[in-house]
Amino acid sequence: MYIKQLRIRQLRCFADASLNLRYPTEDRSPVHDLSFPNVNLLLGDNGAGKTTVLKAIAIAVLAPIIKESGFRSVYLVRRTPRITRAVIETTVILHAQDLHPAAKSWKSLRSPRARFNASIVRRGDYESVLSTARSAFGSGENLYRDRSPAFFLSGYGASRRVDDSIEFTHSESRESRTQRYQRVAGLFDTQASLVPLFTWLPEIKAKNKGRYAEICGLLAKLLPEQARFTGNTDNKDFVFQVHSQSVPFGAMSDGYRAYVGWVCDLLYQVVTTCPARIKLAEMRGVVLVDEIDLHLHPNWQRSVIELVSRALPSMQFIFTTHSPIVAASIAKENIFVMDSDQKGKSTVRQSEERIFGLSADQALESHYFGLQSTRTKGFLEEVQELTKQTKTKNPGAALQLMDRISGVDSKKAAGTDQKDVRRRIDD
Repeated sequence: MYIKQLRIRQLRCFADASLNLRYPTEDRSPVHDLSFPNVNLLLGDNGAGKTTVLKAIAIAVLAPIIKESGFRSVYLVRRTPRITRAVIETTVILHAQDLHPAAKSWKSLRSPRARFNASIVRRGDYESVLSTARSAFGSGENLYRDRSPAFFLSGYGASRRVDDSIEFTHSESRESRTQRYQRVAGLFDTQASLVPLFTWLPEIKAKNKGRYAEICGLLAKLLPEQARFTGNTDNKDFVFQVHSQSVPFGAMSDGYRAYVGWVCDLLYQVVTTCPARIKLAEMRGVVLVDEIDLHLHPNWQRSVIELVSRALPSMQFIFTTHSPIVAASIAKENIFVMDSDQKGKSTVRQSEERIFGLSADQALESHYFGLQSTRTKGFLEEVQELTKQTKTKNPGAALQLMDRISGVDSKKAAGTDQKDVRRRIDD
């Protein structure tokens, strides 16, 4: 399953917005000839609706089962006096994985489409989700089977964390959720935790050498150059080698834990649903990740999308970010920008301006981020004041202005040609 189109109406900050998303395809026409055809990146200011798009997708796909899943709708319908209903409409591309679990061939049939729609109805302070799913190829019965590979969807919120305590498997909140909803619970519940590696990988390592080798191979592709999965354990915790140092997962930095945590959780979700005859990297589905750059150093931000996209090419990824470095690592066709007006109403657009390959400053000052300058407000005010003073032929102000802009103290600059300084001031 891939999400082809999404329309959302009266959902939080959106009155009416649509997106035509990118997804893996065998079509080699120019519009799909992208470095990362399976990636969609959402940009926008805080509160502009990036996370809302991720939530909308999860709600629409899971709508038929969401009432019994453990999900609770809170403040999703736009809070205006006359609005009591939000509507989410999706067009999805189905594959044999979704339609025929026993089929020998998992190649796409003719990319049959289905529609998953959800209505969220508000009455006072309470909201409830209603659903309709329409498909020419059946009603989506496989959606009601937690471990079916059909309609695979996994989502990760910005507060994602790994609960590596011994009591993880006995969590009361986990037991109250269905497995399908648990895969996206982090988008809605800040207390939802990721599945730690030590709870599932040892059994696979002991009983299924082939799958274990696949997992190790995927981790090798997903981790940055300075990190490596060793496969060893230290007091039941798996050990990684980071900058040539052996470090158990629980002792890794926040950046590594945030990234490795959701990657390993995703592998767990894939492993538990992927049929034995299918390779993990061939699994199709949708992966939603809020703040893909969470805790990541800029050097890692430059390559994180490439690592994930290349390792799992059959997955459709929908990311959000505030990072200009992440945004400049992909083409304009992969990017959607959320804009808010003065009333807090958001719209979605795509820009024709090139962003791939721009520096962080260039990206921030482009139409994608809209900054007038990357310098702080206080600095700009100081420069403006010094600029006014230079117009009065104040040499001291002119020298200070040069110092501020160049970052060089003109009084301490050795061998400064004073006549040249005077000439530049006069100019």
